[in-house]
Amino acid sequence: MASFVPFATHAGHDQRHGLALTAAAAAVLSILLVIGLRWPILWLGCAAAVAGAGVLWGVRYTTRYPLWLPFALMLVEVLPSINFLDESIRPLLRYPLLVLFCAPAFPRRWRGSMLSQGGFRLYTFYFVLACFSVSYSIAPAYSLGRVLGSVLLFGALFTVSQEVKDAHDVQKLFGTYWAACGIVLILLALSLVVLPRDVTWVAPDQWAHDSVLRFAGILGSPNQVGEIVVPSVASGILFWPAATKRVRIAIAVSVVAAIYFAAIADSRSSLLAVMVGLFAFTVDRYRRRALVVWAVLLLLGIVTLSILDRDTLEYVNRGDATTLTGRTEIWRFTIDKIAQEPLLGYGYEVEGQIFQDRHFPLWEEMWNQGPHIAVHSGYLARAVGMGVPALLLWLFLTLRPLIAVFRGAPDGFKIRDAIALGALPVLILNIDESAASDCRYSVGLLLAIIWCIAERSRLMSKQRSDSPEESARVILLASADLK
Repeated sequence: MASFVPFATHAGHDQRHGLALTAAAAAVLSILLVIGLRWPILWLGCAAAVAGAGVLWGVRYTTRYPLWLPFALMLVEVLPSINFLDESIRPLLRYPLLVLFCAPAFPRRWRGSMLSQGGFRLYTFYFVLACFSVSYSIAPAYSLGRVLGSVLLFGALFTVSQEVKDAHDVQKLFGTYWAACGIVLILLALSLVVLPRDVTWVAPDQWAHDSVLRFAGILGSPNQVGEIVVPSVASGILFWPAATKRVRIAIAVSVVAAIYFAAIADSRSSLLAVMVGLFAFTVDRYRRRALVVWAVLLLLGIVTLSILDRDTLEYVNRGDATTLTGRTEIWRFTIDKIAQEPLLGYGYEVEGQIFQDRHFPLWEEMWNQGPHIAVHSGYLARAVGMGVPALLLWLFLTLRPLIAVFRGAPDGFKIRDAIALGALPVLILNIDESAASDCRYSVGLLLAIIWCIAERSRLMSKQRSDSPEESARVILLASADLK
């Protein structure tokens, strides 16, 4: 059984030297903190210095060990969403960090790589279309910034996928991603205990009249808290076989915590997506036994609902379920806008800007945030941004390697479980949330990692089947069968 740490540390002199530097840094930091008692502004300077040093060390480490890059990218995608930061400050944090962590990965293993083959080539073409959409975007600055961020993330994750050698590397890769999810969960737990309730709980249900308080923690919205449950559960289960006993305890705690936070965040879509992923994973692995267990759980759920009191049932069924708590109202307007520009759309990832149309039926203040507002459907968002043909292209290139694994394609990286636990829930969540964007957010990163590995596996199996040696082997086997 492997340790949690995917890479061994240096011993001997290097280790003692590192400990000495750490002790010296701690001593200097302690002195500065004591001085900060007299001049508190120095605390901010100390924090900035420590954070800067940590970022530079992280860039160096992920450049040396690319399998740790998703750990850093996950934190870069989530932490700038802290609700203490102004909306104008977040891009100033996110984009420089993306450049620092992603740019060093670009030259690695690109020459003669799979970037010019199969789905990777199609995705490159998709990004070319996205860049072209900036020229006619209704919010060109946002389109340009978001396409550059997505290209940086995609290039970095492509490099990571090329560094994966076998199924054990895949497990370690999800182990690093689970560790990043764990840090976010710890911060959410601290915010739940330490921060005032009026900071961490909000009532943002803009469609329902019976809004309830939802937990947002340190993040910008309860939906972001709910989304964390998908990568936390998926990466934790996928890393489980390679984890030590102590780490397995931590994984179990993190899964329970993620589900709890999604529940108090009232993120029913995320919880449903996780349930579908667990159902697909267990049925694919255990077949009839899993079906029996799920049937029993369903029966217990029905019985539990039947004995709930009226007030509890009203809470469970709050909102208008027939309209997905109002989503269908904005979807009708969105589809009408797509019909007006079906071929090219309105610009890469600026779907919220269409709500500035004077014919939009909702006039609440929140709808004035332009591209910062989502249409709450990732599929409609792509059609709004780049047109229906681009949406169909994305669906084809995304689903092809995922479906191929379940149709019997060779799965040398053992990515089948990750598709059921990670990719499928993200694609389901993408129906009523803008989740499966191009490598963005915690769920977008998860889908992109799984897709890159699945597409690489598909291309490798295709190359083997097209090679003369493989063809000769197949002919020999067929001749032996005839005899």
